[in-house]
Amino acid sequence: MGRWHVAALAGVVALTLPSACGSAVGSAPRLSSRTTVGLAVPTSAAAVLAGERAAARRTVAESMVRARVAGISAGAERAWTAGLAGPAVRAGQEAIFRRMQAMGVGNVRLGSVEEVVAPSPRADGGTVTWTMRATLDYRLRGFDESPRAFSVDLTFRADADRVADTARIIGSHPSDRPQPWDLPGLVVRRSANALVLASGAEGVADELARRATRAARRVSEVLGSAEPAVWLAPGTDAVAAQVLGRAEGDLEGIAAVTDGPIDGHRPAGADRVVIVPTAWFSLSGAGREVVMAHELTHVTTRRSSVRQPPLWLSEGLAEFVAYRGLPLEEKDLVRTTIERVQGAGVPMDVPSSRDFEAGPEDRAVAYGLSLLLVRTIAEGHGTDGLVRLFRAVNAGPSVSTPVGSDVDAVTGHYLRTLLHTDSDDVLTAWRSRLNRLADGTS
Repeated sequence: MGRWHVAALAGVVALTLPSACGSAVGSAPRLSSRTTVGLAVPTSAAAVLAGERAAARRTVAESMVRARVAGISAGAERAWTAGLAGPAVRAGQEAIFRRMQAMGVGNVRLGSVEEVVAPSPRADGGTVTWTMRATLDYRLRGFDESPRAFSVDLTFRADADRVADTARIIGSHPSDRPQPWDLPGLVVRRSANALVLASGAEGVADELARRATRAARRVSEVLGSAEPAVWLAPGTDAVAAQVLGRAEGDLEGIAAVTDGPIDGHRPAGADRVVIVPTAWFSLSGAGREVVMAHELTHVTTRRSSVRQPPLWLSEGLAEFVAYRGLPLEEKDLVRTTIERVQGAGVPMDVPSSRDFEAGPEDRAVAYGLSLLLVRTIAEGHGTDGLVRLFRAVNAGPSVSTPVGSDVDAVTGHYLRTLLHTDSDDVLTAWRSRLNRLADGTS
């Protein structure tokens, strides 16, 4: 090996493997008979090439996703389907485009694109596949006041050496929770106060639309108004659980769930009320209207909620609205709760958050106790007093109180300052009510 070649290789080693060089700065490193120096050049070149190819994949993927986002915003199906490979992928994405348009999806924004599955290294180039995860958000026109995030995994195929010219999308699926447009056979019904999205069932969509109007009237009677709501009816409990990001077993006995982002700094503005089919179809017509009024109360109050009220207050208010005016004896309405009181005695404190996360019977007891507690407040201070209390507690940390931000302390503060009572008096009246119901004297 000539002197010039040795010096050149020494420079490569010094630049690429500085921690392996024990010589002082400026001194010439020794070359051993091992192959370390000889491998440094191709390894470095391979790393550079791999980095360039990764950057090219990311660039083309981001460009294609941005073009698809623009297609949704412009209502341009051709832009949405550009770059798709294969009739099955194209047909699936065309159906999704039509569902998104029918739903009124707008303001779609791309947040990030990252590679989650890299292609296997190929020294000779060739065709490669890889997967990128795109994180985006969107709003439903006329219903969402804030964005709702989602992510999708896109699988690409391209010639490794000509990614920009040959990249095609060969697969697309939700990264985590499916969105309404992912549900097959989506039926859309839209009115001024409701957007109904039902998977493959026109009858369910029509029923939800009718009942949503009545639910809005019932909520308005107590709260003064009802917010427009999005009602989503998946075809199975399993899909409902996927949409909610929960285990299917967690939904046993639950007919509907209000779901949406709320971060403690601004109110919820993109809620979805998700129907759980098994429990929903087990209810009578009156029972379904109770459920919808309950969930619409949550949607309405969450639009102004930053500080989360105690669950007994928020769930109790929703039950209060839902059952208000129905010709049901109170003892029949909370029968499970009264049976628990008869067996275990009157509770010393209000239901905790854990009580609402327990099994179906314990949840029913917690809801019943909360309803009776809220009714006790309303009977002592009027429905207007109950609503004023809730709104004050619900107002969030922007409204300062002498007791700080603890929601139980805040609730006690407003019981004193707004209703001129206190927690002890309310609990005493509530326990007396429970005793009368358990004894059959009420």
